[in-house]
Amino acid sequence: MGDSSELTRPLNLVVALPSEARPIIDYFRLMHRAFDPFGLYADVDEKVWLTLSGVGKTESEAATGYLADMSNSAGDAVWLNIGIAGHNDLSVGTCVMAHTVVDAITGLAKDLLFPVQPPIKTVTVKTVEKAIEDYPDGYVYDMEAAGFISSALNHSPAEQIQIIKVISDNRLNPTSAISRNFVSRIIAEALPQIDHLIQVFFCNREEKNLATSG
Repeated sequence: MGDSSELTRPLNLVVALPSEARPIIDYFRLMHRAFDPFGLYADVDEKVWLTLSGVGKTESEAATGYLADMSNSAGDAVWLNIGIAGHNDLSVGTCVMAHTVVDAITGLAKDLLFPVQPPIKTVTVKTVEKAIEDYPDGYVYDMEAAGFISSALNHSPAEQIQIIKVISDNRLNPTSAISRNFVSRIIAEALPQIDHLIQVFFCNREEKNLATSG
């Protein structure tokens, strides 16, 4: 896709790091709209929006609410949280979707709904307060998903809210080895796959094809 022409609904993207956001901004040809309280970007048609939340659950929750206000999002908007995450043994660069998000502090778990069967691996994402090195219990670990979904559920139904993570670290590739350029590279390499997911879930052409094949 790389543009908004096939989107049937507004697309709102919440991203934590500038290094994660940079290739997404380029891919969707987004333009800068605001600095404070969060970085804000949109395409020329204002169908694709992105906010730069910063790291952490609280920041992601606040930025999601801010984006809802700034994009005038109604209940038809699609929400995606895209970013890096760690796992014990998934290969670096692997793209996954969350079927469940667990808040490590509260223990609260929230299940996501998929409008169609995802074409990639789905996982439980556990949101923690700081980066970890041991990746226990088979979870994918991040620092934003729980805050994002808590806020996004106030603005759209669950099937229009998705979390996509790209594995950046594992037990053989620790967080200490991650650089900004590395993050931008693995997000850029995952974007064609992320674009395909958006088409499968939320674009007219794919929805029609799926309906026909069903």
